[in-house]
Amino acid sequence: MNPKTLIGLFALLIITCNSCKDKFKTGPEEYVPAYIKAMVPYTNGQTLSFSNGSGQVITATVSVTSKFTYSGVCSNCSSTPNPEIITYTLNAGANKFMEFIVDPQPYVRFTIYSPLQNYQFANNFNFLVEPGVAQLSCVAGGQVCLPSITLNGKTFINVVEISGTGQDRAYHTASQGIVGFKYANGTIYTLN
Repeated sequence: MNPKTLIGLFALLIITCNSCKDKFKTGPEEYVPAYIKAMVPYTNGQTLSFSNGSGQVITATVSVTSKFTYSGVCSNCSSTPNPEIITYTLNAGANKFMEFIVDPQPYVRFTIYSPLQNYQFANNFNFLVEPGVAQLSCVAGGQVCLPSITLNGKTFINVVEISGTGQDRAYHTASQGIVGFKYANGTIYTLN
């Protein structure tokens, strides 16, 4: 086959594949259910602060973005759902401090970027939400429900302790979101 024909066929293939993704978004949009969104109770522009009990205060501003992931199905393919993905980012100045990602599944992924390492080290956490209910699961692996916990002299009630990498822990309530986190070295930050 001559090189010009080969290049022309290759270009046609690229155009066809790209246009399929753009033209055939036939699957239904699948929104994040309200009960899952309730587990990350932050709003765009909200300001939160956390302190370590030794005078260090971290002030973070919430940024919320939402998008749909389109599978780019083509006209002769069966339609697949296009899930909504909502990202809640808490920025401490120019640094990403926390990030939560939710989609229609009853599972929340979040990351805390360590202020102990100038926000360069991240610890990943995940928690399971009871299907259909704005409540964290008390039976999921790595999650323990506590009637209350005192962190840096502050008491929080109806808390779920979530295990992260190593001995790091995060503490979450349905009404406030993350209320504290504890590093393996014993440093604890709590919501002010």
